[in-house]
Amino acid sequence: MSDPSIPVFVGLSSVLTAVPKGELSPFADVLDLKTVFYDKLAAEVGADDVNALLERYKGLADGAGFDPTNPDPPDSPGAQNVGNAIMNPGEGASDSDKHQADICSSIIKMWYLGAWYPVERPHQGDHYFSGKVISSQAYKQGWVWKMAQAHPMGYSQYAFGYWTKEPPSLDDYVKGN
Repeated sequence: MSDPSIPVFVGLSSVLTAVPKGELSPFADVLDLKTVFYDKLAAEVGADDVNALLERYKGLADGAGFDPTNPDPPDSPGAQNVGNAIMNPGEGASDSDKHQADICSSIIKMWYLGAWYPVERPHQGDHYFSGKVISSQAYKQGWVWKMAQAHPMGYSQYAFGYWTKEPPSLDDYVKGN
């Protein structure tokens, strides 16, 4: 990891997605999606907005008593309180806080769907795909497939005939056991 912000980005991503940090950034990480996603985020919203969001997250994590680069487990009360504070800025919140919540919505979609959805339109009820797939690997590795115990159309990591057997447990998909 060359950019020192990437571990904080992974920590924030873990809190937002409820996926353990070690799963978003495994030790043997040949795809390095965390860097691909961080770079995409910075390119889409700008370095200033990314830095402001990460600084806010670090402050909230410090206040909740956990290392912002290691929020495991991401579903702990402290991590969830931090996630809720960022995602639900509430009445009277600043425009900056509201914008950061919208950025976080796009981050969640990026990890789950492998696509970038514009921050300017995160809550519109469009009935069409308004995002852009980041890469074929990002799409194939999207967390939506693991959580749904499925795979994207046209791709499977399993051998021919896998559908004749009982599917793996959710833990096998999520934790890669």
